[in-house]
Amino acid sequence: MRSSSVWDITFPDGVAVSRRRSGPRALLVVAVRDAHGQPSFQWSVAGVVQWLVAKHEFRFVSVEGATGLVDTSLFASFPVASVRQSLAEAYVKTGKISGVEYASVTTGGFTILGAEDALCYLKAIEVAKHLLPGSSRETLDARLAQLGSSLLSVSRRLLTPSVLEMAALRDKMRKEHPSGRFEFASDHLLAHGVPKNRYHNVHLAAAMDRLERRIDWDLVGPARRRLVGLALGKLTASDQRSALRVLYSPCVDHCAERTVLERCIDVADKHLLTEEEARVVALWAEYRALAGELDLLDCDDDFEAALLEILLRHCDSDDQRVFVALTENIDVLGRMLQARALRRHIDHFYQLREDFTGGVLMRQLRGLERAYGGVSGTAALQDLVAYLPVAEAFYSSALRRGAQLAESTLGVLSEQGVDRVVMVSGGFHTRAAVEVFEREGVGYVLVLPRSKGPMADQAFWRELLLDERTPFLDYFRGKRGGNPESGHHSE
Repeated sequence: MRSSSVWDITFPDGVAVSRRRSGPRALLVVAVRDAHGQPSFQWSVAGVVQWLVAKHEFRFVSVEGATGLVDTSLFASFPVASVRQSLAEAYVKTGKISGVEYASVTTGGFTILGAEDALCYLKAIEVAKHLLPGSSRETLDARLAQLGSSLLSVSRRLLTPSVLEMAALRDKMRKEHPSGRFEFASDHLLAHGVPKNRYHNVHLAAAMDRLERRIDWDLVGPARRRLVGLALGKLTASDQRSALRVLYSPCVDHCAERTVLERCIDVADKHLLTEEEARVVALWAEYRALAGELDLLDCDDDFEAALLEILLRHCDSDDQRVFVALTENIDVLGRMLQARALRRHIDHFYQLREDFTGGVLMRQLRGLERAYGGVSGTAALQDLVAYLPVAEAFYSSALRRGAQLAESTLGVLSEQGVDRVVMVSGGFHTRAAVEVFEREGVGYVLVLPRSKGPMADQAFWRELLLDERTPFLDYFRGKRGGNPESGHHSE
């Protein structure tokens, strides 16, 4: 079924939608977040693409890590389907093809177009080779370990038990994502008098968690249907259409649903609804309204910022606060040097760039070590900061590429004469892409597939990026090593 609205686009079970935004132009991009170097993630990406092609008539997929047409026709033409699928599955597991390419080889029905500017991408690869060489990896890891020992020895002398306990809770929540984590953050923020509007997403998510425990989910569907049935004859023709859409469309604007349900409650014969049905519908309408306000794209970043603020609020001295901020900055430094920083880490770096490059971190660490003793980490920090220019160049290139990928994807719409396209790229580029889509007035849906197995370690991703794997079928993806004429490059 051909769908024209961002609210008409559906997805397979287990796929998270982090944002839907309509635009004034009748154009649509579904941006699928990829996890580079993670074979277990590619099955879900393939499933999303296959779904969009079959259910919503998407015919073009724009991908990161390629330029021009990505031609899978020779592989897809292999006559024995079972062998072709088995071979494609083996290639996904070893990182030789992506989930998008797997979908093209096994089911087809769409064209893959690379969204990269070849020269820009190859320059990024060259920078990555300087950042990620195996010869410096052990040295870098050793310096990070030495610096970690220094911070640990200072923390034992400086931090109070309550700060150490909160730091441990923060680490647990960041790693394990336990249920109730948003309520934990919301309660602590309010207890410390932090203005509620500073962490709007955190408080919204906490309120939704609380509502979820109060809603009898088995009753939601029947109660909604019964309410609409009782109200339908008393609604205007426009409201009737809206009410039926709420019941039967797989995706509905959250706030629009609340408005429709509240209108139905106003006109329905309430004495025909049981007390429990009325309660469930009211709670559900409130839940949907909160969901409409929640921005999942920013939610994790807001949660991380909230945890840091809570930890800082537990500190009772300037030295403790300096230590917490220093450890946060060193964490960002380590992530950048190991090429595993997220967009929020890079934003943090640029906000405090002078602290990283101007010797502030070194002075802070030296001052804390003098005051509280322990293992010296200043030499290790100095060595790590020396690597920073290469890391910054790597991420500066990534930031520029994000907007370029989105602009190239929008180019597919005009060049191919279509009104919809799928874009598959790493999550690091999402914010830059969103800025382009909104500037150009294009509707978009942001999608996060789920991993269908254990995630590979970083070494596997590094091999993919730097093309350190065993070569495979040259006829399928062209000569490796970033030849712009081959059409496809390392991911």
